[in-house]
Amino acid sequence: MPSPIQTAWVAPPKAGGQDHLALRAISEAIYGELVPCITNVTERIRSYAFYTWFTWRFGLCEKDTSYSEYRRLFRRAECLYTLVGAQHGIDESGSHAAANHGAALPGRDTLIGPLLTEDTIHLSVFADPEVAGKNRYFKAELGGLDQYYLGTLQQLDLMGRGEKDSIAVTPKRGVHLASVFDEVVPGDLFWKTVHEDALSVPRLRELHAFCPCFGCNQRERDTLLDILIGRDQHENVPAMRDGLRLMLDFLSADGERTLEADGEDGEASGWNIAQRFRQAAYGGVLPDGSDWSDEALTSWAGYQRHELFSIAVQSLFWAVLADLDGQSIRVPLQSSADVATWFTSRHTSALGPMASRSFESFITQVRGTIPLLASIDTNEHEIMLANDLVPEMDSRKIVQNVLRLLAALVVRLPAKGIYGNFQRDPSYFAAYDLNLYALQKHASSTWLPLTVEQWLEWLVRHWCVGHHLRVALRKLRTEGLDTFRLKPTDSGLAYVDNIRVVWTSPRLVQLLRVLRDLGVVSGTYALTELGSQLREELHG
Repeated sequence: MPSPIQTAWVAPPKAGGQDHLALRAISEAIYGELVPCITNVTERIRSYAFYTWFTWRFGLCEKDTSYSEYRRLFRRAECLYTLVGAQHGIDESGSHAAANHGAALPGRDTLIGPLLTEDTIHLSVFADPEVAGKNRYFKAELGGLDQYYLGTLQQLDLMGRGEKDSIAVTPKRGVHLASVFDEVVPGDLFWKTVHEDALSVPRLRELHAFCPCFGCNQRERDTLLDILIGRDQHENVPAMRDGLRLMLDFLSADGERTLEADGEDGEASGWNIAQRFRQAAYGGVLPDGSDWSDEALTSWAGYQRHELFSIAVQSLFWAVLADLDGQSIRVPLQSSADVATWFTSRHTSALGPMASRSFESFITQVRGTIPLLASIDTNEHEIMLANDLVPEMDSRKIVQNVLRLLAALVVRLPAKGIYGNFQRDPSYFAAYDLNLYALQKHASSTWLPLTVEQWLEWLVRHWCVGHHLRVALRKLRTEGLDTFRLKPTDSGLAYVDNIRVVWTSPRLVQLLRVLRDLGVVSGTYALTELGSQLREELHG
């Protein structure tokens, strides 16, 4: 008898997606090389030492060294680590107490309430593996280590995975960092508290040496700096000498370091500094107006150049989708060509005489009027054009700014080193084919016979709608994700939703927090004595 046929419902694809034009991947790859050793989620540098120390100490102190026991004690220990930092922030005065102490520690938002309202806290209530629901401090098995830090600690040769999912400390770098940390913290009391489960505020105060603020622990600071800038000359691990040197140069020349009122931990100000650093690196000009010359800037300029390109194309696609939203179109738009023709016809009159000009003459005009590269605050500079695009809601203004921005990028493109020292095989850029090489290629061939109006139509057809459909189909096929913003249907392309136009975040806010935690900069991001000494060393 033949086997019965098994049937089942076919699960619909999950909706999602953020990078609807596959533009972010190149930016993320570049800044991964520019700012190694940290990520956008490794917020506190002392956690590198704490996680290494806990794993090292577990192997020394516990008879049961199984993974399940490691997990149970680790979750309690991480809760305790977070509570120590949060309590130290409560005890200390100052406008940036949270940033110096408990900010960005795993589970802080869950634990701060009980800390403020309860006399006794039981770590097991929030940390034991069987805990679920609102009391659970973190979902991932190994909390913030698993979710945020482990990959970076492995990359830096501090920790790694052993047999049967076990976590281990590396014999040289890892053990050295753990032993340095152990010298300055009350390890026995911490371990005792983890096992006792119950704790009170006085106990947290006794453990304040575990707080990410470091206190006066110079040796631990030096050890972490050895790792970050490669003083220990460890083989085959990244170091951030160039990125750190450039940031210290920028801050040394920056006279606009004022913390924003809307960020208790100074994060808004950190974001502002990060944005101005990117712009200054692209223009080759320091905040005090002096020339900024450093070989490492070429890659930062390549990164920012791609970001400007990305913002331009994203904004144009946003304008297309915004125009389609809520429109009742008599004849269905069946293809990317139909959308491009429809959209361009709506904007030709707003372009004025520019619409009928040739692409080549438009580029010539921009070349003759474009501000100096260093004049990053000038209205027609590509930096300013891009900054105006992100909050701009008028699609007519977007179209004009996008065309001027892309033309400015064409004029400025270097013959070689478009992406600085970021090198990849041609196959890499074939996979992410919306890139600066494509801009250079089309500007010197495909677009030359076109008018500006025809160029706009080409951009919408090929780089916005057509490219988005290819990206969305690829994600549907390979990841099972429905990321369509325009969805093919039997009656034509249907509007689904608009996109968010965003810059990528190249870890600079996190770098600034690391520098502040290490005492390299003050709470207002001014170089400390240690920061000035480190800057001299990195230039030596």
